[in-house]
Amino acid sequence: GKQSFFFRLLTAWIPSLLLATWNAVVVPFGFAFVALYEGSEITLSGTDRKVFRWFYLYSCLKVLAGGMLAGSFFSQLENIIRTPSSIFTLLGYAVPQSSGFFLAYISTNAFMLEPLRLLLPHGGVLIWFATGCGRRFAWSGRITRDISAYFSPRSQRYGSNYGTQQLIFLICLVFSTASPVITPLGFAYFLLAWLVWRYQLCYVFIRAYESGALLFPALFSRIMFSLLLYQMFMSFYLLIKAAFVPAFVLWIIVPPFLWSFHSHCTRCFMMKSVYLPLAIAKEMPVASIPVDAYCAPQMHPEFRGWASEVGKAWQGYGPFVRKYV
Repeated sequence: GKQSFFFRLLTAWIPSLLLATWNAVVVPFGFAFVALYEGSEITLSGTDRKVFRWFYLYSCLKVLAGGMLAGSFFSQLENIIRTPSSIFTLLGYAVPQSSGFFLAYISTNAFMLEPLRLLLPHGGVLIWFATGCGRRFAWSGRITRDISAYFSPRSQRYGSNYGTQQLIFLICLVFSTASPVITPLGFAYFLLAWLVWRYQLCYVFIRAYESGALLFPALFSRIMFSLLLYQMFMSFYLLIKAAFVPAFVLWIIVPPFLWSFHSHCTRCFMMKSVYLPLAIAKEMPVASIPVDAYCAPQMHPEFRGWASEVGKAWQGYGPFVRKYV
């Protein structure tokens, strides 16, 4: 009845919401503090890229290895102990079953959290509503300047947001063979995310630094590595299903192709974007760029003052992001 449907809905959404909250709050802010404490990056963009690299490693090891492999193994542990010779057959049946949690996680992000970003782009909006929508109450303990600061524009957390998107991209790739229904859910998520984040970047968030698009090579390398992981998991799944020839063919064809494509793109695009040949620069059309296009916000003539958030990789998040350790 209605109670059972509501209970199933809660059991599917609550773990996904808890994981999404963990990935949006604890993991990125923790990585940002550790990256700042480490002190190996001298730029704000370098700190953000380090957060992204750590977030991707966390996605591969913690969520996929722990959620997929460990979940499949422990769900069939009793049967494996009873009949050890059928371990691969049991795992072949358990892997598609372990995709249920990730299906709920992607559907929660696609159909609830992404549309919700249009109403609540960051946590400061919730605090703004809680403190009276810009009106000062006696119980709030905040002056008008504090309340308006909650709703002020904030910078984009590229390391965190790209890390979350790469996690969902990796989940969709790995489970697309064992559970094909995850593919349209992933397509719906990235379609909605493209619309939502395009609007957010144009009208909501501000930039905190200029890096010259140095994050894209790191993002491209992780996409190539995700495709390699997809090939590995797909080959292992085919081996479990006793499809030995297709699994062997994948190991011969896919890794060399990915390595060749990555090397080609690095040689043709990344190196030329860093070291532009004079012959190519001579043939490029002349562009008219406004003087303040690459000017830091603090150096703009209309800048109103030097706030405490200046100098942070993620501006507008208060004590959750430190400037110094």
